[in-house]
Amino acid sequence: MIHGSTTTNVTFEGNAKDIDNLIGTVREKYGKEGILTSQVSEYIVDVLDTLDIVFVKKISDTAVELTVDESGGPDIDIYDEISKTFSLQYVLRSTDPDYGVYINTDSSGKYYKEKYFIDDGNEYLFYSNAEEMIRDFRLSDFDVNTVEEIKKICSEDKDMVFGEYREE
Repeated sequence: MIHGSTTTNVTFEGNAKDIDNLIGTVREKYGKEGILTSQVSEYIVDVLDTLDIVFVKKISDTAVELTVDESGGPDIDIYDEISKTFSLQYVLRSTDPDYGVYINTDSSGKYYKEKYFIDDGNEYLFYSNAEEMIRDFRLSDFDVNTVEEIKKICSEDKDMVFGEYREE
């Protein structure tokens, strides 16, 4: 993650042909090897052109994750358009501590389990539950029992940032 930008991880899921079509379109857009499995409109290529895709990871035959650098939060309209064009469903996790963006739409936790985010000044830490985060703070010699106490510590320490993901 780069300070000053929003990092969005978006996982698209569907049948293998539609996933391969999306991957092929992304690869073609970025000038990498890729074969389109069906025709796509110039419009969707233009839509993809608005994204700064920094990483593409094929999770399985039926799922692919795009890592995208954005400004000020995820552009849901673009992901909706990709979803519609390629007949895919998606979930995303978007993080930008500088703008207080903490969004996780994966309510099932299949791809993104994170509920909390901490920037401790050295690294970004992601937590799927409060107990795990409290335990880590205790191991770091903080006497905490609640998320509220961790929020207070982070608000008082200029090098620490606390974030709680919300669903949208």
